[in-house]
Amino acid sequence: LFGEYEQALVAAQTAVALNIDLAVAWQTQGAAFSALEDFAAAKHSYEQALMRDEENADAWASLGVVQLKLDEFDAGMASLQRALQLNPDQALAQQALQLVEEQLQAAESGE
Repeated sequence: LFGEYEQALVAAQTAVALNIDLAVAWQTQGAAFSALEDFAAAKHSYEQALMRDEENADAWASLGVVQLKLDEFDAGMASLQRALQLNPDQALAQQALQLVEEQLQAAESGE
């Protein structure tokens, strides 16, 4: 399975090299890095995508998840909220925020 993600990463890196201003190429690269659990590189890729398309709710949601994985809680929550401002139906942001809320409630109740 990692071989497929590595192939996707190479394809995304090629797309970025061919058109550095293409937000979707950066976003695809971020997804590949995330799948390979290289969250720092994924964060950079999503940030690059958002520099090119700041209204991309999917990129905001993906960035938020990566930020949470990097223990950047406040930034991650802000990114997820931004995703939902842009698209209230953005499923990844909804799921991530629900999971965070459940974890916070469990921690508060001592579970």
